Order: sequence, then C-alpha cells, then structure tokens
Amino acid sequence: MVSPGFDARVVDYCRAHELAVYPGVCTPTEIQHALEAGLGVLKFFPAGPLGGASFLKAVSAPFPGLQFIPTGGVKREHLPGYLELDQVLACGGSWLAPAAWIDEDAFDRIRNEAARTAAVVRGERP
Repeated sequence: MVSPGFDARVVDYCRAHELAVYPGVCTPTEIQHALEAGLGVLKFFPAGPLGGASFLKAVSAPFPGLQFIPTGGVKREHLPGYLELDQVLACGGSWLAPAAWIDEDAFDRIRNEAARTAAVVRGERP
C-alpha cells in the first residue's frame, strides 16, 4: 500500500493484515511517526516541489537506516541525484507512462521511455 501521507490507521490496518505499507512523508515529524509505527521504508512525497534529492538528503540525515521512495515531481533527469543517495530504495514517477500515452495506446513511447530510464539507472546516457 502506497499513500500520499502518513495515516496511522492505514499503517496499523496494513500491518495487522501483513500488507506492505509505504506512507508518504515530507517532514521530520512525519518520519518520526513512521519510525514509531515500526516502518523502515517510506515514500518521500512530493519530492520535486520539496527540493528533490538535496532536501531528502538533509531531512533524512538524522534517521540512518531508513529508506525512501521519492515520488511526485520526479523526472528521468532527476534520477542520478536520487539514486546516488544510499537511503533511496527506488524512485517513482508518471513520466514513464503518462495517462495520455496510455489513452492513445502509445505503448511504443512507453517502452522507449522505459528503455531510456533504465539506461539512466545503469549510469548510461539515454
């Protein structure tokens, strides 16, 4: 379960039903609440508007061992900055398959964007 924000009721429900849960956080207080709930992987949202990788690096520094999945305003060109951070487990973003491409059955575009993104993840120039 991935959510845009931290809701203790959602976390408790997921944990009681053995469901993976990755609530969104963007402040140290929300991170502390997630730690109190026993979570070790959190969604960092909205990553782009909050300052991207540099903000994530700063806000997560007091919380060693936590891992984050940045989403929200993340684009392919931002991946190197996020992926160089040890605390980033994965990144998410709609650039891979925008709704318009899906509506248009533009699956070749999605496939090409996925290939370019994979090249960036491997450290290659797309």
